[in-house]
Parts: sequence; C-alpha cells; structure tokens
Amino acid sequence: MKTIITKIYKIVFKIISLHFLSAATLDRWIEHKVITYNSAKIKEPLEGYTIAFLTDIHEYPYMRLKHLVSEINQRKVNLVILGGDYSEEHDLKIYMNILSKLKTTDGIYGVEGNHDNYEELKSAMQTFGMGFLDNEGLHIRDNLYIAGIRDLRKHRPNIKMAIKGSKPGDFVLLTAHNPDISMKKDLSGVDLMLSGHTHGGEITFLGLWAPALYFVSDYGQRFREGFSKSKQETDVFVSHGIGKSSSGLFRMFSRPQVIYLKLSNTK
Repeated sequence: MKTIITKIYKIVFKIISLHFLSAATLDRWIEHKVITYNSAKIKEPLEGYTIAFLTDIHEYPYMRLKHLVSEINQRKVNLVILGGDYSEEHDLKIYMNILSKLKTTDGIYGVEGNHDNYEELKSAMQTFGMGFLDNEGLHIRDNLYIAGIRDLRKHRPNIKMAIKGSKPGDFVLLTAHNPDISMKKDLSGVDLMLSGHTHGGEITFLGLWAPALYFVSDYGQRFREGFSKSKQETDVFVSHGIGKSSSGLFRMFSRPQVIYLKLSNTK
C-alpha cells in the first residue's frame, strides 16, 4: 500500500511540476498562430487575405507590446482586428499609440471589452486613426464585410444593426469580445465570429480543462479556445489573447497568442 501511495505522490508531483514549468516558460511566449479559413464566399481577389486578430491585451508591458507590433509587421498583414480589453490602470492612449504602428493595407479596427471604458476607448482609437466598431460594420473590400458589436456585459450589442450594411454574397466577419453572445443572439447573417474574453482558460489542467471558465462564461468549457459553433451553427473562433486577467498571476497551459486568419476559397 505504501508503495502505491508513494507512486501516486510522485505522479501528482510530476504533473504539478509540469504545470509550473509550462507557466514559467512556454506560457510566457506569444504564439503566432496561422488559421486558414475556407469559405465558398471568398472570391478570388480575397484568396490569401490575412487578418491579424489581437485581443485581451490587459496591461501587457509597453516594451513587449512594441516588440510584438514589430513582429506582426514583419508578416505583412492586410487587416488588424482588436478584440477588446486593453488597459484599465494605465493610460489607454499609450496602448493605442503603440497599436497604431501596426502596418496594414486596409486599416485597424476594434471593439470594446468588458474591462474597457467605452468613451475613453472610442476617443483613443479615433485619435490614432483606428476604427471603433460600435454595433456597426463596413466593406473593407468587395465581398468582405467586417462588423463589431458592443460588449455583452456592459452595453447592448446589436448584431442585426452591425451587419445591416452587408450584401448578399458577402463574407461577413463579426467581432464580439465575449463569445457567449453567439448563444444568446441570432448569428445567422454572419459567416465567422472572432472573440476573446476567456483567455484560453488562463490556468488549465494540461490545456484540457479550465475551472475558472465557469465564472467567466455561461457555457463552461465551450468557448475556452479555438473553433466552436453558435446556436445557429455559425463558426466562432476564440483566441487565448495576449495578457492576463487583473487577478491572474500567470498562465498555465494557456499560451498567449496572436491569430492570423488567412481567408481561402473552398474550391
């Protein structure tokens, strides 16, 4: 019996050690993750169109954010979308100034998160030439319509209003900070939704289960990371984001990430 208990203790110790090793190493390095999204609505001129998605910056250190911007610029993206939750305690304009240095062919657009001050964010984004998507959208190129909505927990998100400018045959890309909106509202006019908010669970068990998500999302592990489906079976992609929550000391098997969405035709 003592031998079995000793073996169990050793296994538990190794698992715990593995988690702290991950937190001290891999979970401190941002992953640059490329996702190819196939849709019959992607016309030939949009083949390979690349969108960088950054979300949940949460007081990320200034110098490291500047370095990250330089890394993204080396990839020559077409568009940048910001998913909310930028800064609560520091000067938001400093973050927006750094992010405004991102180089694109078609601009930088973003939405609010549940930790953002609506008026301050809107002002800061507009000051630095970025588009603030406030229950609204626009055509970035022919057949590519992007939209963004207000945060689910703070204001009244209106998907119908945000996508009303789209045309039949458009590929409609919606950004909403909180992925729970996809289970509460109609996404039938949307092709793909991008979200953050859940931080990949932030502290997880081997990257498979995150206990804190039951306090963050009404849908448990459903929107921890990656692709999922809305109530109407619309594709929803959730990024881990970059920073940590205000109460988070570290990430554990939830590596921070920047997503590069590459559009492609299924033909």
